Amino acid sequence: MTLTVEHPDWMLDAECTRERPELFYPEPAGRSVTEAKKVCARCTVSAQCLAFALDHGEINYGVWGGLSVKERQRLMPSRGRGRRRVPLAIEHGTANGYRTHLRRNEQACGACLEASAAAHRRRVEERRTA
Repeated sequence: MTLTVEHPDWMLDAECTRERPELFYPEPAGRSVTEAKKVCARCTVSAQCLAFALDHGEINYGVWGGLSVKERQRLMPSRGRGRRRVPLAIEHGTANGYRTHLRRNEQACGACLEASAAAHRRRVEERRTA
């Protein structure tokens, strides 16, 4: 039996692929994640990584998108006692998506940055012509 796992294309650019996995999954749990966060800080796809982790329920183990387990769990709204937390969705490529990135204190993805800049340009143009 062969198990095939498909990874998103952005994972090919992830800085963590060039590091030791145990750096991002420290044992015992709660050990320092400072070094892993340094790797994530220089990574160009950390926003996609965090979105992937939240969308796929990766909230109990490891460092994803520069955030520890506790930091990611704080981003997840509770849906009642004993229920799985549901991630806050980001509308990528929209000005609202950009604002969601800011509320999460994370770097906005390129699509959200472009959408926010375009919305700003439209507002400026509307004020100018009004």
